[in-house]
Amino acid sequence: MLRLGAGQRRPGRVEAHAVEDAARDRGLGDEAMICIRPVHSGQARTSIANTFFNRSGSPAARTATMRRGITGFLRAALPLLLLAVSGAAHAAEPRRVLILNSYHQGYKWTDDETRGVLSAIGHTKNVRVYVEYMGTKWSSDQAYFRQLRDIYQSKFRKIPFDVIVSTDNDAFDFLRRHRDEVFGKLPAVFCGVNFFQMEDLAGHDLFTGLNETAEFKENIDLILRLHPGTKTIVFITDTSITGSKTHDLFVQAVPEYRGRLNFQLLEDVTMNDLLETVARLPDGSVVLHTFFFKDKAGRIFEYDEGIELISAASRVPVYGAWDFSLGHGIIGGYLTNGFDQGRGAGEMAARVLSGARVEDIPPVMKSPARLMFDQRQMDRWGIRRTDLPENSVVINAPPSFYAVNKGLVWGVGVGMAGLTLVVALLARLYRETQRAVRMRDEFLMVASHELRTPITSLRLSLQTLQRAERMSAKVGAELMSRSVGLAARQGERLNRLIDELLDVSRIEIGPLPLDLRDVELGAIVRDVVERFEGDLSRVGCPVAIQGDGAISGCWDRSRIDQVVTNLLSNAVKFGAGKPIEILFGEQAGTAWLTVRDHGIGIEQAQQARIFERFARVVSIQSYGGLGLGLYVSRRVVEAHGGRIRVDSQPGSGSSFTVEIPRAEPGGGERKE
Repeated sequence: MLRLGAGQRRPGRVEAHAVEDAARDRGLGDEAMICIRPVHSGQARTSIANTFFNRSGSPAARTATMRRGITGFLRAALPLLLLAVSGAAHAAEPRRVLILNSYHQGYKWTDDETRGVLSAIGHTKNVRVYVEYMGTKWSSDQAYFRQLRDIYQSKFRKIPFDVIVSTDNDAFDFLRRHRDEVFGKLPAVFCGVNFFQMEDLAGHDLFTGLNETAEFKENIDLILRLHPGTKTIVFITDTSITGSKTHDLFVQAVPEYRGRLNFQLLEDVTMNDLLETVARLPDGSVVLHTFFFKDKAGRIFEYDEGIELISAASRVPVYGAWDFSLGHGIIGGYLTNGFDQGRGAGEMAARVLSGARVEDIPPVMKSPARLMFDQRQMDRWGIRRTDLPENSVVINAPPSFYAVNKGLVWGVGVGMAGLTLVVALLARLYRETQRAVRMRDEFLMVASHELRTPITSLRLSLQTLQRAERMSAKVGAELMSRSVGLAARQGERLNRLIDELLDVSRIEIGPLPLDLRDVELGAIVRDVVERFEGDLSRVGCPVAIQGDGAISGCWDRSRIDQVVTNLLSNAVKFGAGKPIEILFGEQAGTAWLTVRDHGIGIEQAQQARIFERFARVVSIQSYGGLGLGLYVSRRVVEAHGGRIRVDSQPGSGSSFTVEIPRAEPGGGERKE
């Protein structure tokens, strides 16, 4: 990284103001080249401007001046370039964390603490973690610590750590004595420090962390809850420094129970004497075990070895205070655990890596503990799961029925789900079948009525023609003319009904075929209105047409004619005796057509279904029709890539609007 010596100034902010001012003064436009360089004074600004925009002197002089200006610019820009490269390289450097463990790898408490630290800082980006084990369970005299100091000075002299996380007392004490000379004065976060006091940091800054202690009062209360007949609590610990501090903390909790409980301490004894004692304890006694790593004879016991011997020999329940004893003979308790200790320290270290000041992160004095129990020991002493406090964690619990029979449960579940789905599908199919039957019956009734009406009219017309033959020439001619006109209209109606039924069949079979050609919308509207002149005059519906010039598009003329016919037919049917407006226009490449009547209107609840097949919103006795016109119209419009909608209020009439792209829709075949 580029470093500035004493008295040196960092390059000033980059400015282009002087160059821009000079360019404007000399009449140069925005296309003029502007050279940007660090400047620190008004004189420098003037010099830059004169260098690049001075028009006086010979061409050779101006060229030389320009070269000197470029050279000066490069010299000024080079430090900035070096700073940028150095800053980018520095930003890419990983942040380094050292986890300094007091004990050895494979020791459960230490492994749990390490896992906890890694779980917390593992989410921090661009971090490199180094894990070191001091092994002080094997050696812990001052000569050994001096050797570690020398080794670490050599081993880590080229590794700049950003933060150190220490686990347990030996590593914490080592850092208090040797951190500055070995690693430099950098943030240190501790965990697993037994019975930490703020006075322990006197004269040592940049430290924070978690206190480690045992929850003796909480464990005594738990014992009384689960064993209400308890009279004596037997406390076990060793005579190590940690054991002595544990003893003092336990003694502080005793006075609260004076008169209710007796307490017996087993500390400075051999393992054999300890085992004989717990084997002879009377009923009403409960053992509270902390740790017993070294006995009076100097024998060393691993964390699991000692408690397994004690639990096997004891004729009364055994509880613990640290989680490394769980699963090796204790029933459970409020257990201080290494993972939570490590995770808490890791979270503090992550905050430091994120920019927090270690001075702003106070030490945590309340040691994290969990309610944890061993199902095998609970069964041994007759303790039920329902007896435990809420939020208790139980290990070695028998597998659930689901865990043992997972395949069976999933098989039955999938089978039941399949059966449920089949039943649901059958029920839906039944409902749809019933609906189809009802629709069929309704359709047959409507179709019978609709087809019978024009046929009846045709029969009457034929009978009238027969009578007209026997009348006088003049009367007979007039009667024949009216009968022929009626027959023609009913024939057209019958033809339209048949076409609608055929269209529905074509739509259900597949895409509606289109004969696409260049078509003019206004011409179609006028042709349809002209065909309806007789019906319009008979029911008293004047029609007003309003359009924006000639609007053409690539459409199927007969199908668009069919849509306009259906809409106008509905307007005549439901708005008889009232005016009808037909409007059309074009916007953004889309043609639109609106047919507006002033008839009976449509209820809001019915508007969503009027474009469905066989949909009817009025009585067949009052208004005829198969209920197919709007359905066919919607499908025709959609086949052209458009849409149709309705705007209506009961008693105020209805407006049907069609919007169709003028361009050729996908799937159509254009014909010239």
